[in-house]
Amino acid sequence: MIKKVIPFIILVVVLIVGFNAYKSSVQEDFNDISHEEVNRIGESYTGIYHRPGCPKVQGDTVKAQRIEFENNKAAKDAGYAPCKRCKPDED
Repeated sequence: MIKKVIPFIILVVVLIVGFNAYKSSVQEDFNDISHEEVNRIGESYTGIYHRPGCPKVQGDTVKAQRIEFENNKAAKDAGYAPCKRCKPDED
């Protein structure tokens, strides 16, 4: 009887530990994404705002031309248009 119960207990413990590791990993990923998605970067030269990870922003643009916005509404209120490549207004 005990020989049949021990593998079941081990399986339950492994599943609980694995689920807790997965849950904390997902929570950390969500926190990273939500922090990244809040900020927008505007380029004063082009009048376009981007997500922080957009390849257009990571180009050779001078840092002095970049403006950080708190969200999409702040960027639109300042007169900036959304990037057509990263589509920051589609959340």
